[in-house]
Amino acid sequence: MITNIGNWVKDSDTKKITKIFIDKGYEIYFVGGCVRDSLLGYPITDIDMSTTALPDKIMQIAKANNLRAIPTGIKHGTVTIVNNGKPYQITTFRKDVTTDGRHANVSYSNDIITDANRRDFTINALYADADGNLIDPLKGINDLYNKIIKFIFNPKKRILEDNLRILRFFRFHAWYGDSSKSLDTDSLNACAYYKEKVATLSNERVGTEMKKIMSAPNPISSLEAMNIAGVLELVMPKASTSQLSALLQLENKHQKGVHWTTRAAIMTSTDLKNIWKISKIDHKKLRNLQKLKASKDKISKISYLYGEEFSWQYAILKYASLNKDIPNNICAEIKRGTNALFPIKSCELINDFEGPELGKKINELQHAWITSNFSLTREELLNLTF
Repeated sequence: MITNIGNWVKDSDTKKITKIFIDKGYEIYFVGGCVRDSLLGYPITDIDMSTTALPDKIMQIAKANNLRAIPTGIKHGTVTIVNNGKPYQITTFRKDVTTDGRHANVSYSNDIITDANRRDFTINALYADADGNLIDPLKGINDLYNKIIKFIFNPKKRILEDNLRILRFFRFHAWYGDSSKSLDTDSLNACAYYKEKVATLSNERVGTEMKKIMSAPNPISSLEAMNIAGVLELVMPKASTSQLSALLQLENKHQKGVHWTTRAAIMTSTDLKNIWKISKIDHKKLRNLQKLKASKDKISKISYLYGEEFSWQYAILKYASLNKDIPNNICAEIKRGTNALFPIKSCELINDFEGPELGKKINELQHAWITSNFSLTREELLNLTF
């Protein structure tokens, strides 16, 4: 079993952070995602740390060493220190005093076990010292390597502390769990018991978690478990996973990237805008996919109207819905549409049409041209105007 999390802890910028705290007599540890992902061999994107230093001391230490300190969550003990452009989120050891399902009042601690006990899942209560040596107060590494996601101690209590943990449970299973095995029974039952708590979450938090679930390599078992627990209907009404396996197979075969919008479109026709916080671009893409998934339009038409990337999403969605493989000529058809250039300009018709009539005629000609699979020439199109 690995007991050292890797060489990234020896990076000079990172070593500077740990050294300035240790030199002042404080304990400081890497914690959570950076430790978990390093043990799995995944790239490290964010570095979170825990320390015995109180928040004001964290700020003082940063200032004394000419480092930028941002009080990102100072009310709850969190300060972000930026060193050479790299952010390090540093939080004082703490425990929850009171919680209301969304916010917690905390007190500070000098004890790593107390700090570990207040976290959500065992795989997130992993620590490492400044040299990268693993510290595992709750034996979470066993769950990590066995791909078991479970709450720390009492699942119901963990959920009542933060209702978002219901969705986080399914998200962590989608990314770190074993899709071939059932989810932890006590944790799943607790999520089902408190499923109505999902209604207390903001659209932003729901959207963030759901998009992460939908973007996992294989989210099917998590989504099916959400359905059994009664959670899926609350965040994704009228959703079904019945065609998702076929879609994932086409994604894997054609390697055109994973798009949560494609997966959402094959699962439901419900407009998710009022349930998830979605960007205008993603919302438009999702609604177009939902509208077009039963369309009989040629792929060349779709690529002309929406572009190459969207066309691949459409093709994967359409053929997964039909439970068929994508035809071999699909690349040529997509290129045909994206390279097509409508041969008529509005200025060529202004002598015969004006205002709304001009726009209507251009649309009619373009429709005829697209229907001909872009074969009608300029002259043939102009002849259609009379």
